[in-house]
Amino acid sequence: MLRRSFLTLCASLLVVSSMTAQAELPADFKTKADNMMPNMNKWAADPAVIAAAKAGATTAGMSNAKWSDLAEGDAVVTGLSNSALSKQLATYQKSGVGKLIVRDKEGNLVAFAMGAEKPFLYNIANRPNFKAALAGADFVADKVAPDPSSQKASVQIAVPIKDGGAIVGVLQASLE
Repeated sequence: MLRRSFLTLCASLLVVSSMTAQAELPADFKTKADNMMPNMNKWAADPAVIAAAKAGATTAGMSNAKWSDLAEGDAVVTGLSNSALSKQLATYQKSGVGKLIVRDKEGNLVAFAMGAEKPFLYNIANRPNFKAALAGADFVADKVAPDPSSQKASVQIAVPIKDGGAIVGVLQASLE
């Protein structure tokens, strides 16, 4: 009986360790994330980013379902993508950054820079990257996965946007 328990424990540890090994981020993406996080925190401290996150979303009544029904050229989408802050975010984009998005503290879209695509979701309040950043932590996903908007292999990262000590939003990006 003791031997069977010991073998079961060993098998369980082997399964857990193999799951942990599979969850490790590939070295090239880990390097990209490590190199990008100081920039993300610097951008999140920009007064224009803080002010926009603090002001919150300007699209009252918007939901993920309504957002997905909007065409790329819809006035609501182009209003967000052509805002002064979105244009500023576009200047921050560097090779390997697929998107930069500012979200308010409720997870709603405030501004974005991501080329011709609109973000897949208007609100991401239930997503791990948003929850971690809203709790005050820098977030780097532990795996490469297709980006919901572009379907390109990427790693999601996010940092809190702070006004003094208060978290007012989240700056998120995808690293390709």
